[in-house]
Amino acid sequence: IVDEAHHLNHEEKTGPTLAYELLARLEERDKLRSLLFFTGTPHRGKDFNFLALLKLLRPDEIMEPSERLEEHLDLLPQTVIRNNKYSVTDLEGRRLFKPPIVATETYRYSAAEERFYDTMTDFVASGKAYASTLGSTEARTAQLVLITLQKLASSSIAAVRRALRRRLEQLNAQVNDQREALERSIGAPPAWATDDDIARHEERLAELATWLTVVQDEPKWLRRLLAQADEVTQETKIDAILRTVRDRFAGRSVLFFTEYKATQSLLLSRLTAEYGADNVGFINGDGRADDVLGTTLVADRVATAERFNAGQIRFLVSTEAAGEGIDLQGACHTLIHVDLPWNPMRLQQRVGRINRFGQKHRVEVVAFRNPDTVESRIWEKLNEKIVRIQQALAGSMDEPEDLFQLVLGMTSPDLFTSLFADAGRVSKESLSGWFDERTASFGGEDVLSVVNALVGNAAKFDFKTVAPQIPRLDLPHLEPFFRTVLGLNKRRVSTSERGLSFITPDAWRDSIAVKERYEDLAFDRQARDRKGDRVIGVGHVVFDRALRQCIDLDVRHAVVPSDALDHAVLLFKARNRVTTDQAAVSTVIRGVALKADGFAHLGDAEVFTLVRELLSSASRHNAEARLADDVRNRVQAAEAWLELHQETLGLPFDLPVFSFEAGLWPSGSV
Repeated sequence: IVDEAHHLNHEEKTGPTLAYELLARLEERDKLRSLLFFTGTPHRGKDFNFLALLKLLRPDEIMEPSERLEEHLDLLPQTVIRNNKYSVTDLEGRRLFKPPIVATETYRYSAAEERFYDTMTDFVASGKAYASTLGSTEARTAQLVLITLQKLASSSIAAVRRALRRRLEQLNAQVNDQREALERSIGAPPAWATDDDIARHEERLAELATWLTVVQDEPKWLRRLLAQADEVTQETKIDAILRTVRDRFAGRSVLFFTEYKATQSLLLSRLTAEYGADNVGFINGDGRADDVLGTTLVADRVATAERFNAGQIRFLVSTEAAGEGIDLQGACHTLIHVDLPWNPMRLQQRVGRINRFGQKHRVEVVAFRNPDTVESRIWEKLNEKIVRIQQALAGSMDEPEDLFQLVLGMTSPDLFTSLFADAGRVSKESLSGWFDERTASFGGEDVLSVVNALVGNAAKFDFKTVAPQIPRLDLPHLEPFFRTVLGLNKRRVSTSERGLSFITPDAWRDSIAVKERYEDLAFDRQARDRKGDRVIGVGHVVFDRALRQCIDLDVRHAVVPSDALDHAVLLFKARNRVTTDQAAVSTVIRGVALKADGFAHLGDAEVFTLVRELLSSASRHNAEARLADDVRNRVQAAEAWLELHQETLGLPFDLPVFSFEAGLWPSGSV
């Protein structure tokens, strides 16, 4: 199972990533029985990459990824399932997700902030003109530094002030032999870098890449910028954010997202000063927040998330370190974008931290923009185009907001970076035409045709059609089985509110992955704490040992007290008579009840429920019993009945074959 499977990249020119190559080699050596990929953005703008993913899933159908996508559209219904988030329901048919309520708040710079912004704009423009006179390598580095400084400035003056100050310090201390050491210390973000890794790399690049000046007389520029930055004692955006928290979100838990640590520390300081340190937490890549009211804070990411989900802290300020792979919906349905990243996909990822399974409220999202800035004007244009794209997708019988993620996945992040980085050179009068020209490929006809082809040809999962067949069973229903198997191994189970504790049976300790003793294991999806995952179920190493031990038992019959079961039940395994590697289901269990008036069919869920009730029964006892002579005849009769009624059993096979697995016999009948 591969989550975020679009990272299994295979470029036509540069070849496959190591992760892709690993799966390909495992497949070549017949080490994979099945593959399951999860991704919200399967098509990243190139048919080759998408077909390379499908080739891993169906090497029998796709010879070369260089083939045309149109030639393989008939393969999609067999290979791709599109599950629209906003159509997902619970077992009772209630929708689990609602589109978030998104609002934009505006603010304006103070006079001091405006002076700094104007000087910063001139500095970047002069730097880009200067970079054009440099060699290609130096020009590229200078452009990266300038773009990063632009991004930092759009986040907060505090963020760019720190970078400018450290850059000036490095320039003043710079000697030639430092260049090589600095280049090595900065390096480049690896291919697998997260958004948070990239943001931290950008900060280091802006602060330390001083072997190359990015503008003529750079120290003079930096001193002027720092002097103007120091005149800004209060940042109006932070003031506006705090007003919104007080007025609109009074009493609520709020999740804040920002790209950069300096902006994070600025907001942490203001929140702490107003609401107290006990109400504020943070998450970032290294677990440290510097210069928060003059101190350095240290926090564990997992512990902080748990406290926030439990409502023990009201505010959580995070960098992109919490943008993926963490759940924050426990006590919060309100998100504030402290800054707007230069890629709309990150906004979707941020919202996904709280608009997820278990959220009990409709999520509210607020972004802050200054309409006088170039960044704000670009966001306005982007939002207009996003609305047009969603309108174009409205005919695809899906939620446009949900489909929009596919469009974003097909767009290179470099497009958005260039929009924000270059817009400062364009006059207000020319901005619309320039924007339309630069974004022609974003949501263009070719992109929309691919999205519609994927959505129109992929299989759809409609829960309503299968809901009656899905048993209302969950982790707690597995506990009686597990307790019984521990009892068979003569292990005593201690029970508390937190879960089960026991010494592991010797027969299960065949791997270093199995502990000698387990504490507080719980058949409960919510049972997680900072010491590790306490949730137990199928897939947990010790539960799987219990399953394996029982599968290996030779016993095929059980005598059950007659007060718990008044008729025999025979269990059969059904499999496909025709051997195939493509079967989604290899075997299923069916039961036959031997009632006084004839046979009755039991589905697998009914069998499970029956066995669970027997295991939970307080009237368990051992019985000395001998199976009657006609047991074999009764088994054969039940098997013949199944063969006769196979079309009514709901089996996934056209030609099933049945084999006897076990019999449950009430005492007195044997």
